[in-house]
Amino acid sequence: MTTVVLQVTGMTCEHCALTVEKALLGVLGVERPSVSYRDGKASVHVGDGVDSIALVAAIKAKGYGAQPAGGGDTAAAIGTRGGHRFHGAAQALRVAIIGSSGAPSSLPSAPPRTAPR
Repeated sequence: MTTVVLQVTGMTCEHCALTVEKALLGVLGVERPSVSYRDGKASVHVGDGVDSIALVAAIKAKGYGAQPAGGGDTAAAIGTRGGHRFHGAAQALRVAIIGSSGAPSSLPSAPPRTAPR
């Protein structure tokens, strides 16, 4: 088990911290998140194979800012899927829209056309 410390911005109360904690618990492999809105930090105990990219994306999907504490973890700032590289918020947005599996959405872009009679 590893401990990952994240800097979280935008939290103003205990409810915000609980929202971030629940978001982190939704990431597969997260064991025990501990979030402090006063310190602006989340300490997360994770199993093997869990990277900080997934943790940051989960927090950003709830509307808060997040990055690895110290800001020096470039692996967390850059995500790669399907040969494309995504940085920071772009990665979180891509995960929020497409989903963690990377499978494209099947939502239609326009209603089907019917032939004129």
